[in-house]
Amino acid sequence: MGRPVVFCKTSYTFITLLLLCCFRVQHSYGQLLSAENDELQFLYKIGIYLPQNLSYQTNIDTTVTGVKFRVQNFTSEDSDQMQANNSTSTVTRVNDFTEALFDKETDILVKKFALMLEMEPDEIENLHLYKFLNDWYGVKYKYGGTNTSGIDCSAFSQKLYGSIYTINLLRTSRQQHRHSEIIKKYDDAIEGDLVFFRIHRLRISHVGVYLANGYFVHASRSQGVTISNLHDKYWSRRYAGCGRIDRETKEAAESDFLQ
Repeated sequence: MGRPVVFCKTSYTFITLLLLCCFRVQHSYGQLLSAENDELQFLYKIGIYLPQNLSYQTNIDTTVTGVKFRVQNFTSEDSDQMQANNSTSTVTRVNDFTEALFDKETDILVKKFALMLEMEPDEIENLHLYKFLNDWYGVKYKYGGTNTSGIDCSAFSQKLYGSIYTINLLRTSRQQHRHSEIIKKYDDAIEGDLVFFRIHRLRISHVGVYLANGYFVHASRSQGVTISNLHDKYWSRRYAGCGRIDRETKEAAESDFLQ
């Protein structure tokens, strides 16, 4: 015969507490899901409804009120399916939240670069440019490099012009200099102008892109893609003029910030 199981007072208390916790968790979860049908997950703390088992175009992870969740953009097909399920209000609520999140991401981006460039946030207008800078900032320098694994100065200015202004610059800093309208004083430069330097010799050997207040972005040998200031002694001594090329700016779209 097996030995009889003896429940001591401590074991009984432990089991009681465990059952109570399980009941509370189940009860809370039931409350969480009871607000909507089986096709929707109700996020109680933030009041956002997210549909389940649908395909999405874009994902963003974020944290709101301590709850980590995923916000997703819906395709038109998703909207049709949700309409069939009488869930159009859900689309509106999620889209409203996504727009608010977009505004928040934009606000953070603008404030970050405004601080770096000693500007007021409302002075930063070309959001597409600063999204591009944010994506590339800190990429290491590599002579002859042309991608995020490593890039040199002229390839970076080429990438920036192609992405922001849809202009195909020539590959080297000397070629870019020769095909620009030269502006001698950087005080006359405007956002997007090229900035040229003579680092070691008399010939042009380095290029960046002017931003504002003497600041320019470039691929530095020592720091990679970074922002420097023309008032710094090192750069002011090697400054060789700015170059202007006719260009048009792209307007930033919400999708730029949700990728």
